[in-house]
Amino acid sequence: VSQSRYRLANSTGTINVGVAANAFVDTATNANAAAANASQAYDTTTPTPTTTIATFDETPPATLIAFEGTAFSASSDNGSGVAQLDKPTSAQPWGGATFQTCPANTVGNTPAIPFSNAAKKLSLKVKAPRAGVVFTIKAEGSGANAGTAITAQASNTGTGWETLTFDFAQPTNNAVLDISKVYNVISVFPNWSETDTTHPAETQNRTYYFDDLKLVGLSTTLGSCPAQPTSAPTTAPTAPIAAPSTVISIYSNLS
Repeated sequence: VSQSRYRLANSTGTINVGVAANAFVDTATNANAAAANASQAYDTTTPTPTTTIATFDETPPATLIAFEGTAFSASSDNGSGVAQLDKPTSAQPWGGATFQTCPANTVGNTPAIPFSNAAKKLSLKVKAPRAGVVFTIKAEGSGANAGTAITAQASNTGTGWETLTFDFAQPTNNAVLDISKVYNVISVFPNWSETDTTHPAETQNRTYYFDDLKLVGLSTTLGSCPAQPTSAPTTAPTAPIAAPSTVISIYSNLS
């Protein structure tokens, strides 16, 4: 038993147990007449910690800010909220959308993503109308101590839901993820490049679905979205208190 436990550690598979006929007897010496078999799937792998950024089931739900000819709409799949992004042939090849979870009048589109040496990946569930779509995620900062734009790519293998992982330790734009900087703007670009780096346009109108944007490698709670700093005074200046008789203006007839 101990040896079986050792072999099953941090692995997945199926346990098969078989008992032959006449292998045992009960207290009345009646043998088991027939053979019996049973199987049980197992998974003893250690789960990878994650931090949720957007699920589209929040209150209020996350949205996508579509740009360059794409269009966002809230959708659902099996009762769960998802994001729908339509990208017609008229959209720019670099058309995409930015994840929005912060309320109005705050800095950034999401709370600051706590990237670290152990957590430099984002995962995203995607559903596309064809396999082999190149998805690009861009992370950048807004406000104080903003991080410069960095991109990572991954491709789907089918037309069902898949979880893709985007590794910013291996960026696609020769940038460097600086974990000391603030990254609070996350954008996704479906079909960034189909065959090469020339950014071809969609060959037909297509619809993409997204769900569960997460930071991989760290389990924590995201901070709040900081309020926008105000540069204008919030109160009106006080009225002058000098008596009119003591004031000389350029329009006065006093000498």
